[in-house]
Amino acid sequence: MGNSSSLCSGKGDVQTVNSTKPTKAKVTTVNVKPAAETTTTVVNGDQSNKQPDLDYTIKPDCKIRDDGSLNFPDLTKHNNWMAKCLTPDLYKKLYSLKTPNGVTIDDIIQTGVDNPGHPFIYTVGCVAGDEESYSVFSDFFDEVIYHRHNGYEKTAIHPTDLNPDNLIGGKNLDPKYVLSCRVRTGRSIRGLALPPFCSRAERRTVETILMGALQKLDGKFQGKYYPLDGMSEEDQNKLIDDHFLFDKPVSPLLTSAGMARDWPDSRGIWHNKDKNFLVWVNEEDHSRVISMETGGNMAAVFNRFCTGLKKVEANIKQNGREFMWNEHLGYVLTCPSNLGTGLRAGVHLKVPLLSKTKYFDSILAAYRLQKRGTGGVDTMSTDGTFDISNLDRLGTSEVQQVQAVVNGVECLIELEKALEQGVDIENRVMSAILTSKSCRNSPMANFPDLSKHSNWMAKCLTPEVYAKYQGVKTPSGFTIDQVIQTGVDNPGHPFIMTVGCVAGDEESYETFADLFDPVIEKRFNGFKKTDMHKTDLSYQKLKGGDNLDSKYVLSCRVRTGRSIRGLSLPTWCTRAERKQVEEILVNALGRLSGNLKGKYFSLDKMTETEQNKLIDDHFLFDKPVSPLLTSAGMARDWPEARGIWHNNKKNFLVWVNEEDHMRIISMQKGANMKEVFQRFCTGLQQVETLMKSDGHTFMWSEHLGYILTCPSNLGTGMRAGVHVKLPLVSQDKRFDSMLEQMRLQKRGTGGVDTASDNGIFDISNSDRLGCSEVELMQVVVDGITLLVKMEKLLEKGKSIDHLIPEGTKSSDEPIGAKRTFPKLKMDCFPDFSKHNNWMSRVMTKELYEQMIALKTPNGVTFNDVIQTGVDNPGHPFIMTVGCVAGDEESYETFKPFFDQVIKERHGGYTPDAKHKTDLNADNLKGGEDLDPEFVLSCRVRTGRSIRGLALPPVCTRAERRDVETIVAKGLSQLAGDFSGKYYPLTGMSDEDQNKLIDDHFLFDKPVSPLLTSAGMARDWPDSRGIWHNKDKNFLVWINEEDHIRVISMETSGNMAAVFRRFCTGLSQFEQNIKNNGHEFMWNEHLGFVLTCPSNLGTGIRAGVHVKLPLVSKQAEFDKILAKLRLQKRGTGGVDTASNDGTFDISNADRLGFSEVELVQLVVDGVGLLVRMEKELMQGGDIASLIPN
Repeated sequence: MGNSSSLCSGKGDVQTVNSTKPTKAKVTTVNVKPAAETTTTVVNGDQSNKQPDLDYTIKPDCKIRDDGSLNFPDLTKHNNWMAKCLTPDLYKKLYSLKTPNGVTIDDIIQTGVDNPGHPFIYTVGCVAGDEESYSVFSDFFDEVIYHRHNGYEKTAIHPTDLNPDNLIGGKNLDPKYVLSCRVRTGRSIRGLALPPFCSRAERRTVETILMGALQKLDGKFQGKYYPLDGMSEEDQNKLIDDHFLFDKPVSPLLTSAGMARDWPDSRGIWHNKDKNFLVWVNEEDHSRVISMETGGNMAAVFNRFCTGLKKVEANIKQNGREFMWNEHLGYVLTCPSNLGTGLRAGVHLKVPLLSKTKYFDSILAAYRLQKRGTGGVDTMSTDGTFDISNLDRLGTSEVQQVQAVVNGVECLIELEKALEQGVDIENRVMSAILTSKSCRNSPMANFPDLSKHSNWMAKCLTPEVYAKYQGVKTPSGFTIDQVIQTGVDNPGHPFIMTVGCVAGDEESYETFADLFDPVIEKRFNGFKKTDMHKTDLSYQKLKGGDNLDSKYVLSCRVRTGRSIRGLSLPTWCTRAERKQVEEILVNALGRLSGNLKGKYFSLDKMTETEQNKLIDDHFLFDKPVSPLLTSAGMARDWPEARGIWHNNKKNFLVWVNEEDHMRIISMQKGANMKEVFQRFCTGLQQVETLMKSDGHTFMWSEHLGYILTCPSNLGTGMRAGVHVKLPLVSQDKRFDSMLEQMRLQKRGTGGVDTASDNGIFDISNSDRLGCSEVELMQVVVDGITLLVKMEKLLEKGKSIDHLIPEGTKSSDEPIGAKRTFPKLKMDCFPDFSKHNNWMSRVMTKELYEQMIALKTPNGVTFNDVIQTGVDNPGHPFIMTVGCVAGDEESYETFKPFFDQVIKERHGGYTPDAKHKTDLNADNLKGGEDLDPEFVLSCRVRTGRSIRGLALPPVCTRAERRDVETIVAKGLSQLAGDFSGKYYPLTGMSDEDQNKLIDDHFLFDKPVSPLLTSAGMARDWPDSRGIWHNKDKNFLVWINEEDHIRVISMETSGNMAAVFRRFCTGLSQFEQNIKNNGHEFMWNEHLGFVLTCPSNLGTGIRAGVHVKLPLVSKQAEFDKILAKLRLQKRGTGGVDTASNDGTFDISNADRLGFSEVELVQLVVDGVGLLVRMEKELMQGGDIASLIPN
């Protein structure tokens, strides 16, 4: 198991799973600041200038990419600073570098590659992934910065000036022309990756840091934070009315840079009460700070901006954080255009006359200003109102930049007024132009905020202790952050002072002794680390307990927990360990005899009858919902390997794998606690004896006694409780203090999170450690006896003062008052609460943490695999898969995950199953004569992947070009009916484009978020293309969703002919590929390996467009299709529905069936559906035709 804290940060070591496939070249990590050393692998390859003619001389082993020379992007049509500055030689030099966080040159330039230019503003075309990007890739960024920032040299020093008193004027810009003023900037938190590259944990950390700082603002800056995730409709409407709400990015400039990932996780909006000071959290930058108001008082806006920003920064620093800043670049932000001040001081300015003159742009340039429409970066003005702002960010100070706006806007207003009066402004313009003048990582960064916490962990954990245990873990891998997480997430408890920490294994108590020892001492009334625990299960020593008054004592119960030595505890155990616990315990319990003989009921395999019986007996335990347990990871994989055992008399019970490995319970109605305790001791000793005979022992030490998950249960682990009626005593203000003096605790009869509402309480011993089982039982018996005696006196109207234990105090505080606490989210595990895809269905936090530590030899990570499913919770018509493979090795490296997805998606296909392939069209029966009155067209398609090259979600440009070269060569060697032509999308002529559109062959750049989130639109249209034969009934798409899509089709009902052409053409094509030294990805288990797990196996989709207006209206239509193993969609594709009864009907399966079998299902199924349609047209009944 991996260390969860290092995994969540996205930093630290990542394990590469070895493969026999060719590995790619290693990149070089440049250490700019102290950081954990990381190793990653990427595919090399580059081509300095893409040639119109394809070169078929690629080497068969596909390993000629070592220095980036084949991976250089085609920038011939680009119009951004990245494209102007990036040369093949520079790219080659930087190709093998990465920052300590793993940011590469391709991460930096991808948005500029995908977005060639911008209609109004010359875009930058690159982003930074972290602060270190600007140093590691300085040879590139220095050039971009020089050109974007007006010749800013790499040796220059940036000035900062946030003193608003230095601004001259700006108080009274004419409000007839200046409609509003606004100043904004961005800030980045040092030590955390920037939005294009940050992990979920880092993004959540940013939100937490900023919320903490903003909540401390006071006076006119006091305000409220509105997280986008879970925002109420009322808050949303209010923010829309105020024009404060920012949406999920749709601009390709941002989406290509990865800034829409995991939306809306950890994004939010904060504003003050006056609504003129605003902070956006985790939009384009970590934070966007905005001051604004309507009217022309830019001076007031800037004053508020400077004052508020300084307050926020001061609060950040008080919490041990700081903004990214250096002398050369000033404040470091995501986009190089915002370096320096990050400041954009803008006004909405009405200049309808001036904006139509030839002088407008010249004046803006002279004052170093820029214009855009008032709707934002992608808009233009339609009425002469523009958003005018400073062009510069770097090399001039904040004051200088706002001064430029003030001076420039005053000039523009003067010229607009002159034009209104009919004055010639040429001389004024020339005068204005001539006179114009144009400024990582402390361990304590992760220390939780415990300022509002009320648990023993929070009281005992010091920064020094936390720092000491950074990087420390138990032999099984349990860390200090996992120990404390439940206490961080749950600040307190309404009735019981919770512990706030858990152990992950037996060794936790020793490894993290400096935390656990003081927690144990405070929780157990001074039990010191040198003290020894005592054990005594001699029930004969108990005095009394057999005569508690049954009018008040309704039931008695004694329980304890036990842990099996050598296995991790429920907070940290693997599935295998949990199953082993179940096996050990069921084996021992199955040999109990006499009054203890009983039966085990597995939660996973429980029948409805058994479930109802256990519910009636109040024996059934549910999946944990208490945040104390779920935060500790105890609900993982529910209900796997959990179960309930009870004896035939139903008074001796064992829970398996609930909060502990086992919970042993003895209970009965009535007041005979002694009998309950006797059964408890006897049964427990017999279970332990049976386990020892099998070679197993319980966790136990002389110091801590029996070792359990929660420190509150150490020692005896015993809780001896009674349900007792105390309606009068419980109203006494001294009740809580009395219980404390008697070493008892109370809760409602519904469990740990409940209160009493009728005077009936569950009263039990508060101690576990330092006292023996007999001693604790005696405390309960004696205490309950005394409480019942008090209740009887109060019923008679008598005083109980003489019975009150010494040391009891009165309290006027209301009992059971509830408090709410903020809950921090600090890990990388995605929020799947609203998801509906196969990825989210099978995902657990444990599986995520197991997988996140791995990567394939090509560098594919688990986040690469699942990101599309995280960003796209579900699909309107089809239950989507929610994950993709980045290369062939992904299915092996992430096998524990993919096996589950594949099993769910492919009808129970098991990890040991073998796939069958059959491309012999002679084995198909029928299909030549599907009725053309109903069947309009037939189509068979599949995908293929070239072994040794990464798949479309993560492939490099060089690999994509290799695919194009390999496939185009193989297709060019086809002859006869399969002879055809290849049409590359890049540089396609209008004639070819129009012809392919007419033939419905042309595929566009993906816009579906299922594909764009998976990275399949990168570098479009580089190396994409369409090939078809002369008859236009055999088609190949190159580098769309898969390396290759092979399609056979025609308008008719002759599926047999379509399938025969498909098999013949595909076989000939594959043989050409093999003759050229390449092969398709294939294995015995998965068949043909493709990008999406839904297409594994055959990859085949055999579909017909069929008219079924009557059958499709039947209530059982979907069930009929399911029985036939078919699926439907509209004829417009995967995102469409039918509105005229014409459907695209195809096979639902891909894996586990051969190609012939799947086409046979379509032929037979469609034949039956047509038969049903005809029957309904004649007014008949189709009940007899519906398959069973």
